[in-house]
Amino acid sequence: MFNVNTGGTFLNGIATDGMFIYVTDFNGDKIFKVDVDAATSSTLVANTNGTPNGIVHDPDTDLLWVAFWGANAPVKAYELDGTPGQTFATTLSNIDGITRDCFGNLYPRIMDAGCDYAPGDRQWNTDQYGLDSSESCGY
Repeated sequence: MFNVNTGGTFLNGIATDGMFIYVTDFNGDKIFKVDVDAATSSTLVANTNGTPNGIVHDPDTDLLWVAFWGANAPVKAYELDGTPGQTFATTLSNIDGITRDCFGNLYPRIMDAGCDYAPGDRQWNTDQYGLDSSESCGY
């Protein structure tokens, strides 16, 4: 256990790439990078231009996917150095978190519904188009 003061105002989403921890600051519109070994933090993204909420690391692309709060909340990709990547528009409101399955599908979560995003499709789908229950992630 360790204690690192990021200077954030409302730390919310948390993810790791196996080396660093990445944390969203809901009220500060920032993303912090925490070095556990050095017990230090730095600002990875100083201004997300929105309210970042959920975050997940994609080991296949080495990107951070960040889900946002608000009406028509986007999902944005960031390089591990904080460089912004693609932004995907949604009709979802108040995305509360995001996760990834072993097939590379991203699942943003809102209060009463779920959606998945298949990176090859470049579109959002409702749960009815999600994973077939016969598919296995191997764990």
